[in-house]
Amino acid sequence: MNNLKIFFAFFIAAIAGTLLHECGHILAAWLGGCKSFHLGYSYMYAYNCGHQYYPPLTVLGEEYNRILMNKMVWQVAGGPLQTNLTGLLGIALLFRLSRRRVVDAWKSLDLFYIVLCFFLSRNVFNTLTGLLKVKVSARKGSMGDESKLFSHYGIDQTWGHAIILIIASALLVYVTFVLVKKHRWQLILYGSAGSVVGGVLWLRWLGPILLP
Repeated sequence: MNNLKIFFAFFIAAIAGTLLHECGHILAAWLGGCKSFHLGYSYMYAYNCGHQYYPPLTVLGEEYNRILMNKMVWQVAGGPLQTNLTGLLGIALLFRLSRRRVVDAWKSLDLFYIVLCFFLSRNVFNTLTGLLKVKVSARKGSMGDESKLFSHYGIDQTWGHAIILIIASALLVYVTFVLVKKHRWQLILYGSAGSVVGGVLWLRWLGPILLP
């Protein structure tokens, strides 16, 4: 039962994390003056703000895209900021809890904090994907948020993705092997399974039906 709790916690987090990431974009767009939005299963549209955030830029580096990016840089950053701030909040809460007692992945409060920490796992997956696209694509990078920001600020795609990957991986290793003391391997096994099943189910089937 406790292992199933871990599975479903990460299953739900995979879906919630995707939607909250897009809500980060929406919040940034709203603060920037956009008036209406559409939230999709893994994307968002911003309307009535002088430009449209999505669909994504088609070719990095073109003058049109450079001008457009200047207008919407905070909208692009809003999603990653939400994801990373949530992960860092989880680490802070889990660290504080670990100073009082042993962190156990089977305990509901502990598991909730752990799930928040693992919002940072988006950085691991996306940066690995970004690095792969840097190497195999004729373009300079992937079309992810981080790649757009790297291109805008003149940051090398490979180094940018590598630094994010190292930092995120180090933080997640710290959470898993330092802060979590009990039922660590159950967390790894069932948490990974829940994330994969939840992510695939949402992106490939359920999401397009509920939030096309």
